[in-house]
Amino acid sequence: SKDPARIQKSLMSALEKEVIPGMFSIKTNPNDSCYWVKRTFTDLYEQRGNDPALSIYADLIPGKRGLEFDVETIRSLNHLKEARMCAKYVGLESENIFEFQLKWQK
Repeated sequence: SKDPARIQKSLMSALEKEVIPGMFSIKTNPNDSCYWVKRTFTDLYEQRGNDPALSIYADLIPGKRGLEFDVETIRSLNHLKEARMCAKYVGLESENIFEFQLKWQK
């Protein structure tokens, strides 16, 4: 049978592997030392995967037409951002969260 923990670990992006340990290892009140800069590119996934700059902001994999977005890691990152890192889950006050949206530009 497939081990869900091993599957999840293999699907994690490099960003998740950095964020999760730091996010959950805080021993004090996170409002005393943590800030979340929540940046969202509103049109990132409308871009063509062959733009080399995209690999800085999204996980890309080889596909039929060159590089394509890795759908599984996108789902996993969205879950991390929207469910696991939301203010209620982490306990951050709204004053500690800075959220803004951007359009993709080269």
